[in-house]
Amino acid sequence: MAATSRIADADRASAEMRGCARRLEFCAQTLGCRVPRERHDGRIDAVFQRACNIALTDGGIITLLAQNCANIPHGVRLTCSPRLDRLFRRGMLVRLERERIGFDDGAIVVLLGQTPTWTPALRPGGR
Repeated sequence: MAATSRIADADRASAEMRGCARRLEFCAQTLGCRVPRERHDGRIDAVFQRACNIALTDGGIITLLAQNCANIPHGVRLTCSPRLDRLFRRGMLVRLERERIGFDDGAIVVLLGQTPTWTPALRPGGR
């Protein structure tokens, strides 16, 4: 009986694993000062090896950046440098929330959490 029970448990676990979609999670290292922190929807507009432009439905833009890129005011820089052109495609749906950015209905997630906000040191008219 014990062997039959273990086989049934293994079959059940295998079926559950087949039904689970894998999800990729990344963490943000910095958030640009122009990145909104409230909920927005959008779509990926352009994809490059180290950057990905996201067009928000309200007309704004956010750029997802690999770690080896410089900070920009409307950018979200990751803690790693994956090939973004292998992960994302133009037209992919995006949902920006306070704690995360979800791509493709949550298949890929960028965790924002307590990510520090980056602000450029240059000020107009400053000395």
